[in-house]
Amino acid sequence: MPENDKNELLIAAAVERGERWRKHLVQRFRHKGLQQTSDGLAESQRRKVGHLLAAAHARAKERARLLNEQRIAEAAKRRAEDKLDADSPRPRPGRDNF
Repeated sequence: MPENDKNELLIAAAVERGERWRKHLVQRFRHKGLQQTSDGLAESQRRKVGHLLAAAHARAKERARLLNEQRIAEAAKRRAEDKLDADSPRPRPGRDNF
């Protein structure tokens, strides 16, 4: 937004009572947003179905890879814990184990 427009809106917000300046501001942003949506995206910049499907496939593949890595790490951790349990001395019955 140009500086002059910003200054006008700030002055209106400070001086005017009521909601008129707010409504005007919202209308400007909505109009600007609609204009950018229709004018701003050239046909070549719009995402095609093929591109969206390829991106979804790539994300799914990455999620599967990360899940597999997580499962491998958890299995390795469980094996290490099991090994520690097997190697640690077991308490004998009838003794105080404090």
